[in-house]
Amino acid sequence: MTNHHADGAIVSEIETVRLALPTWVISTVELVELAENAERAARDVNPETADRSRKLIIEVAEWQQKLHDWQSQDISPRLLAELRILKATLDAAMDESNAAARSRESLLGPKAIKLAGVLLGFAGGSSSP
Repeated sequence: MTNHHADGAIVSEIETVRLALPTWVISTVELVELAENAERAARDVNPETADRSRKLIIEVAEWQQKLHDWQSQDISPRLLAELRILKATLDAAMDESNAAARSRESLLGPKAIKLAGVLLGFAGGSSSP
């Protein structure tokens, strides 16, 4: 049996992603809905909502980068599969966030969109701002 040295360190950190993932997905869906509602009403999004969106995009992009980096380490096939699944889920959430941001740029502002794009570029995400 092969000893995968990186598994222990990654498993201890990945618990954070496992616990946060449902919240991130729900928040993404809520923020997309808020952006669409603001667009239909031709109104600006509440500054608190915009701040929440920025924080969500940055946090998810940082975890996407970690998941990407971990995939290149000597890890077990089981853990590699889990990392791929988690990253794909985060990629999909970021795709939705970016689509909402593009449709209503005032939700996040150009700086947050640019930052997310830079982070996603490094993370190898499937989205492009």
